[in-house]
Amino acid sequence: MPEPYQHFNFLGLPREIRDAVYEYALCSFSHRRGPYDITQCAGLCSWTDVQICHFTGDLNLLLVNKQIHNEGYKIMLERNLFVLVQIHDSTDEHLMIRGHLPPVFALYSAYQDEREQVRPESFPWHTMRIRLNEKNTTPEEMAMNGEYNDIVMLLEDCMDILKRFELHITDEKLPDPNERLLSMRLPIKVVVDLNPKRKECNRETSYMNIRNSHSDIEQKKLLKHIGDTFRGYDHFEIRNCDDKVLATEVVQQVSKDPAISLAFFQAHIERHAHSSEASWNQGNIVECANFCTEGLELVHCVRFSAPLTYQLCDQGLQNCFHTSQFIHRLYYLLARCTFAHLSKLMDKRIEEDNYQYIGDTAHALFDLLKTHRKRVHGFLSHYDPPIHEKAEINYMKAKALRVEWEFYSMRPWGEMLRCIEDAKRLQPGDPIYEEEERKAKLWLGENARYNVWVRTIDWEGYQTMRYWRMEIDKSVFEF
Repeated sequence: MPEPYQHFNFLGLPREIRDAVYEYALCSFSHRRGPYDITQCAGLCSWTDVQICHFTGDLNLLLVNKQIHNEGYKIMLERNLFVLVQIHDSTDEHLMIRGHLPPVFALYSAYQDEREQVRPESFPWHTMRIRLNEKNTTPEEMAMNGEYNDIVMLLEDCMDILKRFELHITDEKLPDPNERLLSMRLPIKVVVDLNPKRKECNRETSYMNIRNSHSDIEQKKLLKHIGDTFRGYDHFEIRNCDDKVLATEVVQQVSKDPAISLAFFQAHIERHAHSSEASWNQGNIVECANFCTEGLELVHCVRFSAPLTYQLCDQGLQNCFHTSQFIHRLYYLLARCTFAHLSKLMDKRIEEDNYQYIGDTAHALFDLLKTHRKRVHGFLSHYDPPIHEKAEINYMKAKALRVEWEFYSMRPWGEMLRCIEDAKRLQPGDPIYEEEERKAKLWLGENARYNVWVRTIDWEGYQTMRYWRMEIDKSVFEF
C-alpha cells in the first residue's frame, strides 16, 4: 500500500529560500544568450522583415494563498516585470511584424496552448501592455477583424527585443548607395497602458480583473527604464498615467534617437568576421555560426534603424568597401555552416526521423541566401563576391530548395532548376553541379507524374509526395 501523501509546509521554509523559489518559478524562462544551434542562427539571419514571435512562460508557482501571492508578486516587480504583448494579425500575414528575433529569446507556444494555461484570474500577471499593430491602410473597422494574440513575456526580454528592433524599417525599394536613404519608420505604435483593457465582443472589458490604475509608486516603477529602452520611437503613447509630467518626460526621452559610431560598427563586424573564419578553418561550424550571428545582429540593428543608418552614412559608411566585404563573408560562412549542418542531418535522417527540423533548416538556408544582398543594399557599398562563391551560393540554394520540398512534402517548381543552371553558367564543367542539375530535372519530371497519379485516386487515399515517391520509386531521398 503506498504511503500517504505528505503535505509540504512551504511557508515554513526560510524567506531567502522562498524568494529563490519565487525567482525560479517566475523568472526562470528569462532570455539566455546563445549559443544558438546552426538552424537557429540561419533562421535569425534569414528574416527580411521585422517580426515578433510568440512568447510564453511555464509558470509553475502555485499562488495558493495571499502571503505567497504577495511575496511572489513582489519578486516579479523587483526582478522582472511581466508584460503583455498584443499582436494584431493582418489578412496578409507576410506584412505582419513576425520575426527578426533570435529564436533563443523566445519560448514558442501556439496561441491555443497559451489560452489553455490556467492562471488565477485575480493575479495581476500583466502590469503593462505593449500593442504592436501593423499600419493598415484599410478602414479601421475592417482592419480590426483579425485575431488578437496575447503573449506573456518578461519586461526584461521585451526591452531587449525592442531595443534590437530600434523600431525602424527601410523600404525594400531603396535608392542607389550614393543617394540619401528614404526616411521610412517602422509602422508600429507602442501604447503603454497602465490600466490595460481590451475590446471583446463589441464591448470593453477589464483585462485579468485589473480594474483600477496602478498606484503612483507602481507607475513610476513601470516607466522607470522605458525612456532608455524605447529610444527612437515615432509613435509612442502612455495612457492612464496619473503623473502627467512623468509621462511627458518619458515620451520626450523616447523621441531621442540612438547613437553609434562608424569605428565601433566596423570593428564589431571585422572582429566577428575574423573569429568566424578561424572557427570555420578549425572545423567548428557551431562556433562559426554563432560568431556570424553575433556579427550580423548589429547589421540588422542598423538596417532597421533610419537614425542609425543616417548617422553611419554621414560618417562615410557607404564608402567602406571592406566593411561590406566582411558582412558578405559573415553571411557566406553562416550559409556554409548551415549547409554542412543540413548534410549531417540528411545522413542520419532515417535514425532520427526529424523531418520538420530538416525542412526548417533547409528553408532558413534558402532564405538566407536569397535575400542577404537586399539587407545591406542602400547603406553599404556594393561588394561583388568571387565567381566561385556566387556559383556555390546558387548551388546551395538549389539543394536547400530540394530538401525543403522533400521534407515539407511540397511540390517542386522551377526556381530550383534556375539556381543550379546559374551555378553551371558561372562554373561550367563542375561535376557536382552537373549531378545536381540531373536531380533537379528528375524532380520536376516526378512532379508531373505525381500530378497525374493524384487525379487517379480519391481524396481519402491522398498521400504526400514524399510517401508517393517512396512507393513508386522504392528509393529514399538522396542529398
